[in-house]
Amino acid sequence: MILGIGIDMVDTKRFETWHTKPVHQLMRIFSEHEITYCLEHQNQSAQRFAVRFAAKEAFYKAYCAWQQDAILPLITVCNIVSVAKNMHNVPYLLVNWHMLKTPYEPICHVTLSHTQQLALA
Repeated sequence: MILGIGIDMVDTKRFETWHTKPVHQLMRIFSEHEITYCLEHQNQSAQRFAVRFAAKEAFYKAYCAWQQDAILPLITVCNIVSVAKNMHNVPYLLVNWHMLKTPYEPICHVTLSHTQQLALA
């Protein structure tokens, strides 16, 4: 059963200078692991930040479709959801379901794609 579907597209230009932001500011939205990954290559950081932000927005939309009576602020969801990669370099979502107080832990699927201009999740 599908509980909710979310999609988001982000203009990577919004994230062009995020590699210069202090880590404590970035940690309001991204996990430490996400920040480290995004900052590994400065020339790719805008796309990496953008696609991870799009994934958080997409999750938020899917979650709100599923839990209509428990809508949270997006910034809260940003701290609960992060993008990681498995040993085959395939992205997946790490979700702290306990903090969302859900009745069970559904399986989340995520697809990420980006160009120099756009990021999609």
